[in-house]
Amino acid sequence: MMRCKNKVLLSILFGVLLISMFSLVSSADLTTGDVTLCNREKICDSYLNGNVTVNISIPTSFRDQNWSSVNVYIYSTGATANTSVFLINDSSVKGFTQNYSDNISVTFNSAPLEDGNDYTIIFNLWNSTKHLNITGTGYVVDNGEPTASTSLLPVLDTDGTVNFSATTTNSDTTGCYINFSNYNPGKNSYNATYYTTSCSLQLTGVSELSYIWFVTTSDGSNSTRSAIQTTSVDIKTSAGKATQYIATGQAKSEGGATYSIAGEGISPTTGWIIGILIFFALLIGTIIFIKRK
Repeated sequence: MMRCKNKVLLSILFGVLLISMFSLVSSADLTTGDVTLCNREKICDSYLNGNVTVNISIPTSFRDQNWSSVNVYIYSTGATANTSVFLINDSSVKGFTQNYSDNISVTFNSAPLEDGNDYTIIFNLWNSTKHLNITGTGYVVDNGEPTASTSLLPVLDTDGTVNFSATTTNSDTTGCYINFSNYNPGKNSYNATYYTTSCSLQLTGVSELSYIWFVTTSDGSNSTRSAIQTTSVDIKTSAGKATQYIATGQAKSEGGATYSIAGEGISPTTGWIIGILIFFALLIGTIIFIKRK
């Protein structure tokens, strides 16, 4: 009986201990205004460029807590590849200064981060018993202008389905656009698909012309234009032309299955006339042949 009482007592004490441990952990999520950034020129704004000092303001209820270490995390919400939480500093080094009871600063270099305009910063402060999370959103990493795209392709297309592509530099780019400067296949500019080191766009039913185009790469703040490329669309085969007609609406479906080409080739009226002429030619030829016998 005594053993059972002891077990119950130990269980209660263990539960109280767990509750006490969780009660020591405090957190607060604050607005962007509670985290400010200062660049190398000591101008505070929302941009991270080069060596940046990040200042945080601690809520009144959490001041004078003798914060001993800090972890600073940053991540992008989707505009860049930095969507995983990235640790900026090493808390074991305690690389921060506590100038006032309500302010803590950390300095880091933004170079390892991709350029983007949707970063979130999280401060995780610790003392011997408590931690405090302070979050700021909407920050811009701007290490420089994007590098101009290269290797613009194709030079020639023969079926009217054109796969435009270019090589991009991942570290300074979050998006790309393909722009046409003379003739265009539908509009002057297209929002292309950007993925790490490539920019691509597929267009179907492109008319036979020579198109002059270029790529604009963007990091959300700056943009860079590539050299121009000329792509000639020359559809040589009947199959290729049929594909183009279907894509551009020049072909219609008859009976839900067969397509007939509209706008080029032999029209039904012309076909009837040719058929009648052939019939009369054969008839006259037959009469002449019989008379000669």
